[in-house]
Amino acid sequence: MEYRIYGDTIQYLVTSLSKNEKVFADIGTVVMKDIGIKMNADYQQLLEHSLSLDTQSFIEFRNVLNSKKKMIFSIQSACEIMELESHESYYINPQRILCANHPLKQQSGTLALLDKMHLFLYGYGEIFSRRLDENTYFKFDANTVLAISEDTFIEKSDNDSVSLKGPGQVWLSTLGEPVRISQSIWVKEIE
Repeated sequence: MEYRIYGDTIQYLVTSLSKNEKVFADIGTVVMKDIGIKMNADYQQLLEHSLSLDTQSFIEFRNVLNSKKKMIFSIQSACEIMELESHESYYINPQRILCANHPLKQQSGTLALLDKMHLFLYGYGEIFSRRLDENTYFKFDANTVLAISEDTFIEKSDNDSVSLKGPGQVWLSTLGEPVRISQSIWVKEIE
């Protein structure tokens, strides 16, 4: 999938799909799609999504024409977009997925990225990664966590915080959801 991320204050992702190339995204992240990109969803699925704004429903979008077609993805208030591509596995915060080039499977509240995949995540602030040394413990605000490498041990995870033990790597956003900005959201080392 060809892509480019544009913008400084608010970013958006432009993808270019070849014939029969697919992208999977929540309908709420699609800003624009060219004619020739077919959405694989039924009316019931779209209706359920529109009535429940708190959940994500990943829908297949496929280019059915011979020429390349574009799609634009963004999230209102999201400041930064990042690509996560690897041969490794990651635990992903499902609420921070913009789009992916493979179907996404739900696994016990988190998404596991198992094969080589382009996955685009978004943050409400600046995105950065933190390497965790072996046997170090950290606690993060759950709304700031975007992804965690599979080799990281997750000590505890709930709606408010995630406690991790290294070695491993974590990708974070400097801000959580806009409604939670007033809370303490910076990284705190566990003593």
